[in-house]
Amino acid sequence: MSEFEGEVNLGKLGEEEFSRWCTAAKLVANRSLEEDTNGWDHLIEFPYLKFDGPRDKQPKPIECKVQVKSTQRTDGGVNIKLSALKRLVDYTSPTFIVFYEYDDSDAPVLENSYLVHVDKTLIYRVLKKIRENDLLDKPEKLNHIKLWVNYNDSLKLSRNDGEALRDKIMTFVPGGIVKYQQDKHVLTETVGYEDGGYQFRFNAVPDELEDYLMKRALGVAKSLNIKDTIMLDTRFQLEGINVQESQEAEIELLPQREDLCKLRFKTAQYSPAISFDAELVKVPSILERSARMLFKTNLFSIEFGSISSKGIERVTFHGTLDNKASLDDCIGFFKVFNPENSDNPLILEIDMEKYDSPLIEELCLSHKYGDFIDLAHNLRFLQSGFEIDNSLLVNIKQLVEEKSRIRLLCDLLRNDAGRIKFKYPDVPENERFRKQDEAKHLFTTMVNIGGSSFGVVALLHARYLKEFEYHAYSAEILDTISLHQQAPTQELLEELEQKAFKRLELDQG
Repeated sequence: MSEFEGEVNLGKLGEEEFSRWCTAAKLVANRSLEEDTNGWDHLIEFPYLKFDGPRDKQPKPIECKVQVKSTQRTDGGVNIKLSALKRLVDYTSPTFIVFYEYDDSDAPVLENSYLVHVDKTLIYRVLKKIRENDLLDKPEKLNHIKLWVNYNDSLKLSRNDGEALRDKIMTFVPGGIVKYQQDKHVLTETVGYEDGGYQFRFNAVPDELEDYLMKRALGVAKSLNIKDTIMLDTRFQLEGINVQESQEAEIELLPQREDLCKLRFKTAQYSPAISFDAELVKVPSILERSARMLFKTNLFSIEFGSISSKGIERVTFHGTLDNKASLDDCIGFFKVFNPENSDNPLILEIDMEKYDSPLIEELCLSHKYGDFIDLAHNLRFLQSGFEIDNSLLVNIKQLVEEKSRIRLLCDLLRNDAGRIKFKYPDVPENERFRKQDEAKHLFTTMVNIGGSSFGVVALLHARYLKEFEYHAYSAEILDTISLHQQAPTQELLEELEQKAFKRLELDQG
């Protein structure tokens, strides 16, 4: 037999084999005209899947790019140019590398075939290698860098034919080509940032930063002025690339909630508890290089230092009374933070969602809040009488401002009018009130609670004090008024008074 010089062109042999496969499996294979520059050898177009619905709603057919590698080696992989791999990564449709293993005979016979999907793992390796090269003082051209891509028996096709190839490719696109393209785009943008991918460096006064972190967690500050800022992209946990810098800037840091909890305050072990919904926020301490635990409610927060077997190192109280809170929370606040409890030990039980047993601590909360116990009782009385929603959001300072009117309204509802004195104007039509043993006077009062208005129209029974002046001793409620999220106009109040007065005249015959 004659012998000839030269070697078999394995690359061409593999390309032709792949083309035959595609034709037999009803796949359209478009060959790349730019050999070894586009990163792919074949653009494969799948036929439409059978569809029972209208054709305008038919799912888009799959398409993918494939690079074919033929070898007579058995080392389970090849080195591929990074520029070619980058093309496969950047293409949003599926991309694959097909490995053909031939025997070492002069007329090579295909023994095994493997399909390597350009998946998250390979995308990570490719993009990381590119970033590492870009960080060099003198980066190489990507077509001068190679990356080892391996395959093993788990990637082996069940048969050496086009149908096995086609069916295997389908398994990588279970949700359709559109979803695959969307997911791959997101993947290529986010891979390498799993453990964070940016460093932000800046200069700030330590005490100011420490103070800001706590105030931000409390919700009483938004931003902090900083200097000499640098934003570094540290993708793949590599050395950062400077992406932005500024001499002056403002930062806003968002506190991270660790847990939800309930704070229960007691004066004794078995006494009734006053409860507040809260959240646990860990606030970093720049000066102490530790985290401060902040149990935060709408109206106040309690800051704990480090916790050990000896107890809590430090307890700090923070009031945030500008925030709106539920009416129940405001009533509870007035009861817990009253002068009688200041500097006296209270038992605090903290029930956290992530822990089975509560944290129990005895503490003293020093404060200078006034005595609003009566206001708390009056609010509870109005809440019951007017069926005010417990979750109504109010401003606690506004409740304090309304304290006198709230007390007056409660007194009238309780028929306790002894605090009310009134005087008629000295005009001719009021001459009969100059000196009269008793008088009846129509009186309307309203209070504002959380934007809603509550009040009564009452008939006061009063005794003579001196000219035109009277002291009420009884209140007859003619009508109650409840307005959701609105304030009454003067015209409305006058109308309600007239209606109540007419009903009174009818009742009296």
